[in-house]
Amino acid sequence: MADPEGPEEREWDDPAPAAELARATRFRVAGGLVGLAVGLVVFRGTLLAVLPRLWPPGGPRWFTLVLVTALSLTLPLMVGAALGEALARR
Repeated sequence: MADPEGPEEREWDDPAPAAELARATRFRVAGGLVGLAVGLVVFRGTLLAVLPRLWPPGGPRWFTLVLVTALSLTLPLMVGAALGEALARR
């Protein structure tokens, strides 16, 4: 059944201006980088202990160690990006 008001009568949300989207993106990226930096500082002892085991590369255990190390740093990055998003919305 057709809309009785017609397509031109419906209300639409105006899209966010490009400047606001760019600002929010900058806040997300900055927050993510700050979160990553904090994660690197907090876990520097552990990361420095793992570094000698990462070279020379090879074997499935090496790949698992690289993945665990990389993925463990994504959580602070995501938390920082979420905080940057919350700050951008203020």
